Amino acid sequence: MLLREMMSDPFLEQYGVIIIDQAHERTVSTDILLGLLKNILLQRPELRVVVLTMSPVVERLLGHYGNRPHINVEISGSPEVVYSNISNKDYFYSALRLVQEIHRTKESGDVVVFFASEEASLPQSDTYPQILDCNITPSVLFLKRMEVAGLGQCHFIERPEGLMQALEELDYLAALDDDGNLSEIGIIMSEIPLDPQMAKALLASCEFECVSEILTITAMLSGMHVPHLQLECIISVG
Repeated sequence: MLLREMMSDPFLEQYGVIIIDQAHERTVSTDILLGLLKNILLQRPELRVVVLTMSPVVERLLGHYGNRPHINVEISGSPEVVYSNISNKDYFYSALRLVQEIHRTKESGDVVVFFASEEASLPQSDTYPQILDCNITPSVLFLKRMEVAGLGQCHFIERPEGLMQALEELDYLAALDDDGNLSEIGIIMSEIPLDPQMAKALLASCEFECVSEILTITAMLSGMHVPHLQLECIISVG
């Protein structure tokens, strides 16, 4: 969400403090945000950035950002773990009732609630960056848009191996001009929250008069709803 906001506010001027949680998971979005924030901090030294992470990536982050304050938080004592099998849809309220029960029956202390998710089954020590082995073409399109906005290049913590392949794919889609900058159609594609191939297909469908069919295919492949207002904007491009 923060990356999308940077489309209209590249230097995040409406924020005074930014907190990045679970940076050790090294998702593509997190790595890109950490890379762009290095440029933003040069332009906005008053901005405060707090990065929450686990120990395996602390040294790498300190090397990336330079000499920054580092606070190591250690847990004193052994926490008591309470599991709850919640099968109904109101898991939040069920967890809230469990917290209230612990508050009434247990000794004084702090309570932390973790909700199960797909990521919960992954080992927290696994810090292999996703950006190194996934399709980063959508991310490179976004970064090119940030260059247009004056933010400059992204300082990757680790340079992705697929960077050149992503640039070649954007060039094939006519999203880049002869100088490697975003073309006019590339700028339009960067405004559409879809994979670059789908965005280009939507724009091309105006010329071939098959907008409805391409919209249906795009919705099925992306699993997202394309609002009518967005459809009107896409049609007007042609």
